[in-house]
Amino acid sequence: QYAGVIATEIEDPRPYCELIRQWSTFHPEFAYLPRKFKIAVTAAQDDDRAAVRFHDIGLQLVVNERGETGFRVFVGGGLGRTPMVAAEIAPFIDKHDIISYLEAILRVYNRYGRRDNKYKARIKILVKALG
Repeated sequence: QYAGVIATEIEDPRPYCELIRQWSTFHPEFAYLPRKFKIAVTAAQDDDRAAVRFHDIGLQLVVNERGETGFRVFVGGGLGRTPMVAAEIAPFIDKHDIISYLEAILRVYNRYGRRDNKYKARIKILVKALG
């Protein structure tokens, strides 16, 4: 709701959200995922307004020690029947590589995600099982 206007944001996250939306809308990897899939993006450094650790994939804009902008990547969060806090799987992915990284995550989920039990078909269960 307040994305792009908070003073503590590194930069406006909305262009990245739109890029991810366009990429995912007709991507064949999304056609037959085991279950629903949610991605959250935030650029705020002081407060996690998007609750990125409670989504299937959470992306937080960060700046590394060289001054480059990229994303901190969390995978496997969720609430509901089996609440879990997402694990940080990458402290820094360059912003130009984020779509390739997201695609790799989705391929693993699509390939190894459970389809036999809808309650265990979420990526959070896969992350917990694989470690």
